[in-house]
Amino acid sequence: MKRIFTSLLLLATVGLSTQAQTLTFEPAKEISHSLSTWDIEELFVDIGLEETADVTFAWTLIENTLPEEWSYSLCDVGHCYIGIPEKATMDPLTKKQMDDGELGFFKITIIAGEEAGKENYGKGRARLYVYDVNNMEGGDTVTFDVDFTAPNSVIKVSKTGLKVYPNPNNGNFTIVPSSPQAFTYTLSAVNGQVVASGNTATVKLEGITRGIYFLQVIQEDGTRLTQKVLVN
Repeated sequence: MKRIFTSLLLLATVGLSTQAQTLTFEPAKEISHSLSTWDIEELFVDIGLEETADVTFAWTLIENTLPEEWSYSLCDVGHCYIGIPEKATMDPLTKKQMDDGELGFFKITIIAGEEAGKENYGKGRARLYVYDVNNMEGGDTVTFDVDFTAPNSVIKVSKTGLKVYPNPNNGNFTIVPSSPQAFTYTLSAVNGQVVASGNTATVKLEGITRGIYFLQVIQEDGTRLTQKVLVN
């Protein structure tokens, strides 16, 4: 999944040299993050204005080289997407909302995980050009650089042994960890929202929406395991 949009990259460069100072970013507009486990990880950037005002932020994907083997989603104001679409418009924000601390944002949720016994080590970048719909040339670029390297510590996260059956399922399934220990679990949607948690092997969820979910199990000895769950 390697896409670089050169014309938009040029536009982003123009924006940086003109009115980019009208946008603010917290903690920064360039995020570098190293994944060290198979856990679900979330990366955030808040987007504001130097002077609060009514605003509708929109954005366009400039580059996405995140490995295809990873599962990831992107959320902004009012929306969540599986993967990262080429462009989108956030829900509008009023000046009062911004004065009260509500901001535009990007949240990327990633689970690198493991597929068919193969560790999905790798690295990638997602770059997005974000702007006020009334001032496209005054936008700026947000960059997420993510690296998932093989663990070199003697303390490693267990990568195998977690089973879920049936999978796919209708929201009712059984968790079988890698060893007969007590454990707790959380089940999260692609936007990072926890939809269920507990400490039993049998999970029964009523009225759960169809889609992809991520199961994280923490065993008594601290070992963390993850598995993708498909509800149909």
